[in-house]
Order: sequence, then structure tokens, then C-alpha cells
Amino acid sequence: MPASELAEWQGFYRVEPWGTAVHDMAQAHVNVTLANVNRDPEQHSKPYRLRDFLLFDQRDEPEELAAPADPEAHAALIKALLFGSA
Repeated sequence: MPASELAEWQGFYRVEPWGTAVHDMAQAHVNVTLANVNRDPEQHSKPYRLRDFLLFDQRDEPEELAAPADPEAHAALIKALLFGSA
């Protein structure tokens, strides 16, 4: 694999990650929903948080890996990472 293709894949992963961490987050969403729906407020007054159910702690990940909230900014970032700035 040429270095340029590796760089493209690395840029794409920063924007649209895949793998274990993504699946862990999806399962944590299910678990936190079930736990909060069935929680006894007298025994556990505060709602559970998503981080309570993550198997892999992602707190050490840098903030710049987060995708932009604005869909157009997200698309522009993908385009810039894959095809370079115009």
C-alpha cells in the first residue's frame, strides 16, 4: 500500500471511525437506555451515563477526532481529507 493511500485511510478513520470502539459505543447506548428505564430512583437517584457502560475507556482520545456537528462541515472535512484542500 502506498503511503498516500495509508494517509487517506487514516484521514477517513478520523472522520468516520470503525471497529471495536464504535461497536462498544453502540452497545453502551443500548445498555444505558435499558438501565435508565429499569432503574429504581430511590436506590439510584442519578441516571446512568453512557461512560458507565463503555468496555473500552475513550477518555484519552484527543478532541480533534470528534466529527463536526454540522453535516456540511462534516462533508467538507471528509472531502478535504480524501481529496486535499481546494
